[in-house]
Amino acid sequence: MRSSFTPFFVVITIVLVVVRVWQTFFVKGRKEGVKKEGITLPAAVITYNGLIFFTIVEYFLMKRAMDYFLTLSGIVIGITGFTLTLSAIRTLGKEWSFSIEIKREPKIVQEGLYRFIRHPYYVGAALEVLGYTLFANSFYTFTATFFTLIPLLFIRGTLEEKIMEENLKEEYIRYTREVGAIVPFGFRRQR
Repeated sequence: MRSSFTPFFVVITIVLVVVRVWQTFFVKGRKEGVKKEGITLPAAVITYNGLIFFTIVEYFLMKRAMDYFLTLSGIVIGITGFTLTLSAIRTLGKEWSFSIEIKREPKIVQEGLYRFIRHPYYVGAALEVLGYTLFANSFYTFTATFFTLIPLLFIRGTLEEKIMEENLKEEYIRYTREVGAIVPFGFRRQR
């Protein structure tokens, strides 16, 4: 049964890679700003792509029997993550960037998902990878995601929050009090 699953796995992998390449290199019309992220962007890109690569390697090398409940769970989680990232990008429009940037006229976007969580893109990216690893039944890579990508996205989110607070002051602090960082409830800043 695994051999009949492999073409589906390959198609999903190609779609994931094509969408990420498109977002990285071909989305036009973004506003440029001053980048303030240090090494976190290259680290996140390498980690994300490395986890995708190791999922593929684990899938083809381990040749374990497929647990289709995990595969189905991975599809649901992955599609949820994919939807979050695309929705975040669409909501931000020209303000969106892979980089942590301060635009000429910075503003807080509070439409769409940003009414409920401050970092839907990071949550979505983590869910994408977790879903993809479950989809492929790549248990080692699934576990590695918790020790690599998720902490790195947390660091990027924290850095982004610090930069936003420095530039938008009380307006951003108020936003952090009203909207959770990664879930619609809890994890709000207390001051």
